[in-house]
Amino acid sequence: MSTREQSKVSVPIAFAHRLLAPRLVCLIGSCSSTKERTWNVAPFSNVVVVSNVPQRVGIAIYKEGTTYNNILALSEFTINMPDDSLIEELWLAGHNYNQLQYPRDLGKMDLLRLTSTAATSISVPVVTECFATLECRLIASYDLGDHQFFVGDVLYASLRADLQSPDWRLPLNRILPVLQNSGNQLALPTATRDLSTEQFQQELNSRVKARRASF
Repeated sequence: MSTREQSKVSVPIAFAHRLLAPRLVCLIGSCSSTKERTWNVAPFSNVVVVSNVPQRVGIAIYKEGTTYNNILALSEFTINMPDDSLIEELWLAGHNYNQLQYPRDLGKMDLLRLTSTAATSISVPVVTECFATLECRLIASYDLGDHQFFVGDVLYASLRADLQSPDWRLPLNRILPVLQNSGNQLALPTATRDLSTEQFQQELNSRVKARRASF
């Protein structure tokens, strides 16, 4: 039986989202609106580009959490991209999701081995250890169920200098972004494939020729 002929099974609707995986995991940075501007970071994989011109991104944030409250209050956030060296910190930062129990006398940010650097365009700091960061200002918010979908304008973007390429594509032979394959299973990109427009145009032309010959 070929791949196209393989049978399929029905997936419970509650798990349908797991088929849209793996997804890039980012550390979302936010601050409280209080005088102290308490910094918080948490991992999320519901991150998507929604516009190229202007550059805009969307993030779906679970409503019962610090990140949700902070973004609503301050209208700013950072999207920080960790590599595989930060998997431990990434998972420790997601204590609400993975039900880790932090002591009452010490907060999450007291124990994470992550440091902050002042952002260029907003008041929310960036995660120093992450290889890339987007600084965003909230422009729209949508109630979509148990998650809130925040849309932000990208005001500033930064990338670790040694990863720069002419077309700004990440060199995956030198950096491994972290992916979530749903739940507590993380993944890493293992291969890339460069596609040639010329090659695929030839393939398309061949199919057109064969199709016309069948008329």
